Amino acid sequence: MNARSCTLALVVGCCMALVMRPAEAQRPAATLITGTVRGADGSPLKVAHVRLAPERSAREVAEAPVARDGRFAIATTLTGVLRLSVTGVDHYSLSIPLVLTAPTTIGLDVRLKHYEYADSLENVTVIGDFNHFAFSGGRPLVRQSDGRYTLDVEAPADTLAYELLGLEKTGRSINGTQAGGYCYDGGGDYRSVIRTHDGRATVVFDPAALVRGPGEPSVTFRDASAAAARLYARYRDWSRQREAFMDSSSAARRRHDSLRYDWGPVITERTAAVARERDPLIRQMLLLQLWDAESFSHRLDSAVARQLVREIPPSSPWWTSYDYGGPSSMWLPIHLASGKPFTPRWRADTASALAALAYLDRVVAEHPDSMVQASALGSAISLARAAGDVPRSNDYYLRLERGYPDAPDLAWLRTQYSPNRVIQVGRQIPEFRFVSLDDSSVVYTRASMLGRTYLLDFWATWCGPCVGEMPYLHPAHDSLAADGVEFLSVSLDNRPDDVRRYRQGEWKMPWLHAFAPGGFENPEVRKLEILGVPTTILIGPDGSILAVEPRGEHTVSEIREALRAARHQ
Repeated sequence: MNARSCTLALVVGCCMALVMRPAEAQRPAATLITGTVRGADGSPLKVAHVRLAPERSAREVAEAPVARDGRFAIATTLTGVLRLSVTGVDHYSLSIPLVLTAPTTIGLDVRLKHYEYADSLENVTVIGDFNHFAFSGGRPLVRQSDGRYTLDVEAPADTLAYELLGLEKTGRSINGTQAGGYCYDGGGDYRSVIRTHDGRATVVFDPAALVRGPGEPSVTFRDASAAAARLYARYRDWSRQREAFMDSSSAARRRHDSLRYDWGPVITERTAAVARERDPLIRQMLLLQLWDAESFSHRLDSAVARQLVREIPPSSPWWTSYDYGGPSSMWLPIHLASGKPFTPRWRADTASALAALAYLDRVVAEHPDSMVQASALGSAISLARAAGDVPRSNDYYLRLERGYPDAPDLAWLRTQYSPNRVIQVGRQIPEFRFVSLDDSSVVYTRASMLGRTYLLDFWATWCGPCVGEMPYLHPAHDSLAADGVEFLSVSLDNRPDDVRRYRQGEWKMPWLHAFAPGGFENPEVRKLEILGVPTTILIGPDGSILAVEPRGEHTVSEIREALRAARHQ
């Protein structure tokens, strides 16, 4: 978490009238956003803030406290896709997208949703200054005879900041019921702050103080006809639609059943909305949502693809939004817009790849946001490589490395595409050392694995895509045993017991296992440049890398193809 300074006094703010002084007359005109923020019951919150930040940046450009009566005012000179984030004690945060193309005024009233609490309070723990807010180091509360829970902790400073973990139903760390003040935790929630005495503090949690009840957040624009209001309404409806789909998908997985979800009505409605809409930015958003719906339903319409290519320019503000995949998402529409069918090998179409690369080149040249430019270059690297043009891919990589050294994806791209990356086919696997999870006297090293063909699999139980690989890994393990392929899974979990408990469930993972203490910060993991999971590496008997990232339904075929290629070298 990105901790902020915590103070005991309650944070309050006031809305000041903006007065133009002569010395300020030359400043750029700003967008002014004003309104109110209230809690689920309509009352002002103990502490609340509003913040503005560009979509692809963790850096806030403006922050304002909400006053005691619920009013706020915040301003910015930035344009593009921004997020207005609203946070409040005891409530979930709310994010409101704004597309600003010119200075304007926006008035809105926000009501936040109260936290939903877990049914059981037996697993609530405290994290705080005493353990640097580490989730893995939470301390359990002790139930008292009056129904409250307490925890005594050492606290050398005059105040102690803390949060409760396991109280909110989804696992968020949130403020407690006892506080003399609050400070923002940098992740959408607040920390409670209490006074200490003689180097110690007592955290008191009172379940009777929790507010339980239904309620939904709301955003009301004072000018309902304004572009910002209409854009948010469409954005909110689409978010709810996607949430409904994700809920249905999760329910189907729990039932071990196929997903049945009808996107037809959504596609029909969004198609009609595109036809009616005249605002170009809202129209672009609707087109991206329509394409998203068609992608989920596997009903990709070439006419919609042509609309996307025709109407969404490389300089579109929507490429700064994470919601629509960035400019790389235009690759498939460009392919379909040319009249070519969608097939499993559509990425191998050279003409489509060249057209998509031309679009990405224009994004780099025309888009005003450097983060979008870097994202476009990153996509171009992988696209050129998929098209078989390694020299062009290397050129894109060098442009990214030299021109955008702070690009957030550069470290990962370096492990995948740098000519000097450690893990690549044909190279020797570096030295490694991982202790067996099942027998601490056994250590797996590069030397100990020589003479074997094995799949080195980095994973974690908390990683959704890793768990999603289980239906492919298990049959692959059984099928490839005849080919002499062993599996070695290295866990990046917080605790070895997390893996042991997981293997007692549906997926037994009956192969070799090791544990990497410290996860991604483990020296052996860093040496292998493992920056994400799942990561799979096929290694031959001589220690050479035969394949990188054989995964999913093609795990067996890709491994066997790599084995055949190695035998014919």
